[in-house]
Amino acid sequence: MIFLMNRYFTKINLLFFALFFIIIHSKIKAHKIPLNQQVYLDSIVTYIPKMYLKNLDSLHTYLHNQTTNDYERAYVFYALFAIHYRYDVARTKLKKKYIKEYTPYYTAHTKKGVCRDFAMVYKELCSRSNIPCVFVVGRVKTNLFGVDKEFARFNFFSPNHAWNLVNIDSTWAYVDVTWTSVNREIKNSYTLPNGKKGKSKIKVVEGKYFDDSFENFYRKRKAIHPAFYAQDTVFTYKSGFKKINKRKVYDENYDFKNELQKLYENPFYLYSPTFNHIGHKYSKYKDSGTLNFHILCSPQKLKRSPLDPLKKDYQQEHYEFLKSLQQKELDIFYKSYLFQITKQYEEKNAKLIQK
Repeated sequence: MIFLMNRYFTKINLLFFALFFIIIHSKIKAHKIPLNQQVYLDSIVTYIPKMYLKNLDSLHTYLHNQTTNDYERAYVFYALFAIHYRYDVARTKLKKKYIKEYTPYYTAHTKKGVCRDFAMVYKELCSRSNIPCVFVVGRVKTNLFGVDKEFARFNFFSPNHAWNLVNIDSTWAYVDVTWTSVNREIKNSYTLPNGKKGKSKIKVVEGKYFDDSFENFYRKRKAIHPAFYAQDTVFTYKSGFKKINKRKVYDENYDFKNELQKLYENPFYLYSPTFNHIGHKYSKYKDSGTLNFHILCSPQKLKRSPLDPLKKDYQQEHYEFLKSLQQKELDIFYKSYLFQITKQYEEKNAKLIQK
């Protein structure tokens, strides 16, 4: 009887460990990086020297030099947010008039922010490594107990999340650095050059939000612009949260590669009439760029770090920036606002010259 019970519990144990292995294995293999390579890359990010961590310039240089190709670099930039950054919940509760946009330097220095701050830092890191990257805006599902402010105000078409598309080896990959997290920790033993031994822990990152499949990634997201899906077949915005086989087709032959190339080449695409026309036609979203554009035109409203100070001679530099911005394709609202700001700068300069 005891022998039979032991055999029975042995089978139960084997079944339990088999299920455990399948669950863990499915989590780890949700992306394309082999496990041993991922652990190695995660160790690079885990042990970033503190002297580099808060400085965006040195941080990028360190991670870039520690990796050998675009795929590894895109991944370590992604893992950075899971291991070292934290989501700033207090920032989500601020009223619009009190919100200050963060520069990538400020986000890196404080190691905190919200989705748009993280997505902008990720874009900046990729750009410095000459990896094409696009800032993506859209909506994510909100549950009953996690209703966001926009949803509570019945702004069903307003974007409430930001993520990225990154081009690696001529293929656009989906990346969401905000939703990533540390999956587990691995004990690591080491020996220093002086012979002293020690132990530490490598933080292993949840990889499923890096280079995930379209089906998985867009199960809980929908983008405000059809190009952000990076697919030939685009489904309607309204049916975005439904199962794939129940979604309605918006366009079967969408030229997403050409459209994404245009967006990549224009860093101010959020304020472009072409982008907003296509986006509004597709998703009927309310323009979310107004606040950001006002801040873009007024650098004193940006949150900066000691490594990214507001220079004394910023006015002339910013005036030249505004003049260059006038050459871009902008909506009429942004054009008129830009004209007013530029005129104010010119009037101030004229008074200074008279004095």
